[in-house]
Amino acid sequence: MEVYSTYILLLMFIKSGLARIKLSTMRQVILSILFLYVFDLSYAQGHFVVAWTDAGPSFMNIKVATATIGGVVLAAGDEIAAFDGAICCGKVILTEPILISNPGTYADIITSETDLGLSNGYTVGHTITYKIWDSSSNLEISGLTAQYFELSGNQITDPTYSPGGSAIVKLSNSVPVQLSVYLEGSIDTGTGLINTTLNTNALIPLGQPYNSAPWNYTGTETVTTIPATVVDWVLIELRQATSPALATSSTILAKRAAFLKSNGTIVDLNGTSTLSFNDYTLDAGKNLYAVIRHRNHLSIMSATGAILNTGTYVYNFTTGLSQAYGGANGYKQVGSKFAMVTGDIDQDGNIFVSDYNKWALGFGASNGYFNSDLDLGGSVFVPDYGRWAINFGSKDDNLLKSATSRSNYFSSVPK
Repeated sequence: MEVYSTYILLLMFIKSGLARIKLSTMRQVILSILFLYVFDLSYAQGHFVVAWTDAGPSFMNIKVATATIGGVVLAAGDEIAAFDGAICCGKVILTEPILISNPGTYADIITSETDLGLSNGYTVGHTITYKIWDSSSNLEISGLTAQYFELSGNQITDPTYSPGGSAIVKLSNSVPVQLSVYLEGSIDTGTGLINTTLNTNALIPLGQPYNSAPWNYTGTETVTTIPATVVDWVLIELRQATSPALATSSTILAKRAAFLKSNGTIVDLNGTSTLSFNDYTLDAGKNLYAVIRHRNHLSIMSATGAILNTGTYVYNFTTGLSQAYGGANGYKQVGSKFAMVTGDIDQDGNIFVSDYNKWALGFGASNGYFNSDLDLGGSVFVPDYGRWAINFGSKDDNLLKSATSRSNYFSSVPK
């Protein structure tokens, strides 16, 4: 309030001297005062503390075209700050969400160069980094991904700090997604773990195996060695919708391959970190649904939206049949666990004679990585047939699959 009153008095003083001051000079003075007033409001409060004071020298303007936390657009009261190492060179406190479709909402961060040998601003040529303050959860977030663009929308090389420079940036953080699931085909009901025979025998490929039909996933996930206790590769999709029935393939936000471990957790490529996704935005009012695909099990999707817990989306498929959309139609209890249904070798969403035919063609193969290997043991033998036979069958007694028939178990993932 004191700051506001001070500037009102200054403006009144200037107004009283109009007869003695040229109009052009007056405009410059008023603009300077308004400039300082905005800085007082923007920098004298909030979470981040800007290193420079007064007006600062050699400004660089950074225009934020979008900023998200966990895929969610920032809200009024959240802050974005630009750093040079540990020095906060400028910040903005949002008064409204930033919408990339509406340039009028873009937020400006005015950064200032260090002066007089002090550590109170940026150094020319240094890297620009960012932090976000989530006011709703009192959480400071660093390690943001920054993508820079021209006004035309073309992506450009990351700029460095430069006097008089400008940049348009999209900011996002890696979104951790903590998922858990079991595979019926290779679960040990005694230990409650999934077997790691393929890994033990060095049969798991170093690159993701979903780059062919029907998945046609073009991701480049590769490793130099398969981490310990990894069972196999899985393919994960994130979808957004107001309800699971509306979470069709047209709503996919992100997709990537990852590792399933013997305890049912899905992890990143190092075998330990929580799975993370980059650069997507969850629309307001919509939920995040996770789809899990495996080479020879029925695909499943979460029945409810994943819970955002301190920056991580969490969903556990292993606690009950109702955790999978469609429930027992395409999910089942195995001992005391709940697991994805095995036997969908051709990945058409059903378990039919066509899957048996795939098994029969591969019968006798050993010491390899085969989609017909339903127990994930590295070979295609009678035990794999047994896994298929348990789940085989048609709900309309039509063993010759038709366009309208369903198997006893079928995937409920929306097309």
